[in-house]
Amino acid sequence: MSTVEQRIFLSYRRDDTGDASGRIYDRLCAAFGADAVFKDVDKLNPGVEFGAHILQVLQGCQIFLALIGPRWADVQDDCGNRRLDDADDWVRLELEAALKASGVQVVPVLVNEARLPEIGTLPDSIRRIRALNVAYVRRDPDFHRDMDRLIQALRGSGRTGPMPSRPGALGVPADHALPEMVSIPLGTFTMGSTYEEKGSSDSERPQHCVHIRHAFELGKYPVTFAEWDWARSAGAKLPRLNRGWARDRHPVVNISWNDAQAYIAFLNAACGLIGRDDAYRFPSEAEWEYACRAGTTTSYWTGETIGPSQACLSSKLAVVGSYPANSFGVFDMTGNVWEWCEDVWHNNYVGAPSDGSPWVAGGGAVERRVRRGGCWSGYLPQDLRSASRSGIDPEQRSFDTGLRLARTAGSDLVSFP
Repeated sequence: MSTVEQRIFLSYRRDDTGDASGRIYDRLCAAFGADAVFKDVDKLNPGVEFGAHILQVLQGCQIFLALIGPRWADVQDDCGNRRLDDADDWVRLELEAALKASGVQVVPVLVNEARLPEIGTLPDSIRRIRALNVAYVRRDPDFHRDMDRLIQALRGSGRTGPMPSRPGALGVPADHALPEMVSIPLGTFTMGSTYEEKGSSDSERPQHCVHIRHAFELGKYPVTFAEWDWARSAGAKLPRLNRGWARDRHPVVNISWNDAQAYIAFLNAACGLIGRDDAYRFPSEAEWEYACRAGTTTSYWTGETIGPSQACLSSKLAVVGSYPANSFGVFDMTGNVWEWCEDVWHNNYVGAPSDGSPWVAGGGAVERRVRRGGCWSGYLPQDLRSASRSGIDPEQRSFDTGLRLARTAGSDLVSFP
């Protein structure tokens, strides 16, 4: 007897996640009962017509788990053509049917460190999957912990399914709904600069070791005008911003820390994330520098120098993603726009947290907020150093300041020696 009312449909591509799908199926069956989970050939009798039966089963399901591995979008047929481009590809047909079905909650499950395919690589009929919140199932030793988290979400899901829908699931194009997020690996780094680093200041010292103890996600790009404007059109009480030459995929600017906080609050309300550990938020200053450095220890993530082919530093605001990403897959961390952080400004790092959390106490009578990254507007290259920092009033709006979202990916602490 199933312990949940929903029937769970498991969709996967054999050449991509065939091995992992079996383990996932076994865990789901153990948790909910074999009658609650459908996985194609495991439930088909000999002689049954495959396609018609699959679509019939899908009509009775309420949760559709789309297993997406690293090769999901790129697997080819015998002629060298991408299977996903074939209108008769069964993985595509299953997903199309699930996205159209009433009462079916579609959950992309990223398997074995996979990422959602870029929107331009997907057929129009399934692009909406890019606007849905995802679950993660990694390899050992994380497999069972990730499955425990997914099973817990399924048990508490109710009619709405295991994960909250993103605004894009209401029919808004994915690239106009929520910023794309990148998973940032856990690790340890040295925050701040030495006295010898050219262009450094005392506000970046003393250098100190920081352990990033929580897995987190960071916006692949700064929040864009398109994403800001979508929130306004969906009911967010945000200022209407006019920059003339900067719209759509340009990073949003002229927003105060308080404006950005209102945008984040709206997204969390729209996504059902209020009060949750994985709600959208500002990055902490330590998280920001860790993600910017991406494992480097040099003045810039590009090395000891940075130039106009590597970042937008002295021209005009650029479309996000116009310059190379760092090794974490994050774009525009330096140049283009200053980005708000959660932290209150402190004049130096004496007493700063060492666990990656934001430093929000003891900033002085006037609690300015931290900005990171430098910008496009005629700043010196030294302002684009990974350790460079600035602090301004949270009510101040500036033509060179925007934001980038962060999310805590899990609640498990990582132990460091």
